[in-house]
Amino acid sequence: QILRNIGMILTCAPYDLYNHLKEFNPAKASIESIYNYYTTFYADIVDSYPCPIEQTPFNSIASFCFFLKHLLTVYVEGSVAQKVFPHCPFGYPLLLTADGNLRLFEEHERVICSKFSYLFTNTASLFLHPKVLENFPNLCSSYFLSSEDIDLNLINEIMKLNYGFLHNSKVVNYNTVLNDDTLKELWVCLTEDKIFQHYQAELLNSWALVPSSNETLYNTCSPILPLVTPSNVTDFHIENAFKMLVSLGIPVLNSEISKEPEKYCLQMTSYNQVLAVLFNMHIKKHILNNLNDPKTTIQVLFQYFSKIDFRHDKDSVTHITSMPLFETINGHLTSIYGKEVFLFPNGFCKAGYKTWAPIDRTIFLDPRGPWKTLCSNISSLGGQELDKKDIYANIIFPIFSQLLSKEREEHLRYIKNEMHQDVIYEIEKKRSNTAIRFLNKLKELNCLELKNGETLCPIANFVDHTLSIFKTFS
Repeated sequence: QILRNIGMILTCAPYDLYNHLKEFNPAKASIESIYNYYTTFYADIVDSYPCPIEQTPFNSIASFCFFLKHLLTVYVEGSVAQKVFPHCPFGYPLLLTADGNLRLFEEHERVICSKFSYLFTNTASLFLHPKVLENFPNLCSSYFLSSEDIDLNLINEIMKLNYGFLHNSKVVNYNTVLNDDTLKELWVCLTEDKIFQHYQAELLNSWALVPSSNETLYNTCSPILPLVTPSNVTDFHIENAFKMLVSLGIPVLNSEISKEPEKYCLQMTSYNQVLAVLFNMHIKKHILNNLNDPKTTIQVLFQYFSKIDFRHDKDSVTHITSMPLFETINGHLTSIYGKEVFLFPNGFCKAGYKTWAPIDRTIFLDPRGPWKTLCSNISSLGGQELDKKDIYANIIFPIFSQLLSKEREEHLRYIKNEMHQDVIYEIEKKRSNTAIRFLNKLKELNCLELKNGETLCPIANFVDHTLSIFKTFS
């Protein structure tokens, strides 16, 4: 019936009649003769191309597949068997695309042979019809585009026309535009289809397809990438850190969608990369502000990030110091990036601390504070350990007049009771330049009030030879 529909005149001749007509070389219905007839008279069989299959003499997809079944033969090359046409099909209407149209096979406009064409309905004309592929899974590959024939531009165009909302987006909340089943199928396509698998890494650079448990998709250029849930953990610091990071809102790979993205996500042993994600997440959402239990959070994070060699990793130093994870000596949590950072000497006078160590410029940390868990030496984080004399000479003395009267008195008393004798000893016995500089600064310092309570004068203005300390300033 199909052959009659395409205009072939058929008869079932008795064998004797056939033998009688042999000398006239009558046409015999065969793969070769059917193919020759169709390729000779195709312009009369189908008016225009492309043409919906229902508007052709084949009437349906099933009939066209049945027609192909009687045209295709098996060709074996080595251990590979493929279904092929009797002759090259290019230039003839033997191609049924996924949009249901019959088209000419074009050598320079070949289509993609993929079982995932249903995922790309807006570009169905670029794919072989799934029913053809289903009936002839080993159809000759040379009729179609291969991964070597396709460039990334075409794949990007296919993706853009079908999933444009995922393009050039580092982060996408997909639950309103893409269901889990479609996302799963997309990952099966990226994993199993030779063409899409070939460009998988490049696609993920531009397309947000890496799924997280919070229904958010990421591309691999995103500064925030999901963590891979650790398995068979033997280091409890990693386990604790993972739980802490998740509680702070760091995304975790949704492996129920696919496990394939694991290679693009972060393992918990990639300490510096995890730190970068935490930093970028904080920049975006301020997740480290107003912590419920800051001491525990900082302890767990610092213990985990202590694996990083901050001495040789400048980026990690920038990331860790830019977050409010450092406790000053007066109990405030702050970042230390771009600030002068010092260790606070044991027992040092705190009078007027907020004035001479404003938190936006100067930070003093406890020498035995939580930062010690992170690294052993404050210099690794860009800080330094100052002598008491240097703190006075470089930090406190220049703004001494801004302190309250009571605060100045406390500092002078501290210098007299805790430092004076040591300074004199260092000058006389060791000729310490630091001690000499400190004493010279102290001599020049306007620090004692006149009776009017407003004017400050150097100590030498009030020398009282009955007090031994004043001999220093005489």
